[in-house]
Amino acid sequence: MKAFLPYSLGKRVCLGEGLARAELWLFFTSILQAFSLETPCPPGDLSLKPAISGLFNIPPDFQLRVWPTGDQSR
Repeated sequence: MKAFLPYSLGKRVCLGEGLARAELWLFFTSILQAFSLETPCPPGDLSLKPAISGLFNIPPDFQLRVWPTGDQSR
């Protein structure tokens, strides 16, 4: 019986997956350290419910402001 087996299971696991996860962690951590993130709308207006739900859950649109850390010109 033939079956589809992705390359992240069993003996076919990608050897670089751990390195890729570590690099992504370092990348996003450095962004969060260098920038401040905020939303222009009140936190109570944000919703985690999907805008469209079906085969995929599509999140609602939102706005995000990114400021360099230490920038006082807001």
